[in-house]
Amino acid sequence: MVLAMSRPYAHPKTGVYWVRKVVPVALRAGVGKTELKLSLRTKDPHEARRLAGPALARFEATLSAARNGTTALSPRVIAGLMGTLYAAEVAKHEANPGDADAWAASADYYGDMFREDRETQRTEFA
Repeated sequence: MVLAMSRPYAHPKTGVYWVRKVVPVALRAGVGKTELKLSLRTKDPHEARRLAGPALARFEATLSAARNGTTALSPRVIAGLMGTLYAAEVAKHEANPGDADAWAASADYYGDMFREDRETQRTEFA
């Protein structure tokens, strides 16, 4: 028996494509949801099929983390950790903040670490 892979579906009112995956019953406590949904933010079916693969890969990573007993950090936890990092950096450089060019180079360096994946990142799972 062949199982069908999840595929994008158009929202009945807006026509925007979404992709979803049901969370297995055994993993629902670890994931905290019964299904994972993500808007692909497009009305083009060809573009939706292209964007569905990376979205489903993110779903699989979430389910894999739940299977292994590890949890992905929520956006709220990440924001809290970044706030702590920001406070430490401000305290470290408060007396001598340096020049704007050095900070711009630093921002470019750290920004490039995350820029590569920006195309596949849409919104957090609904």
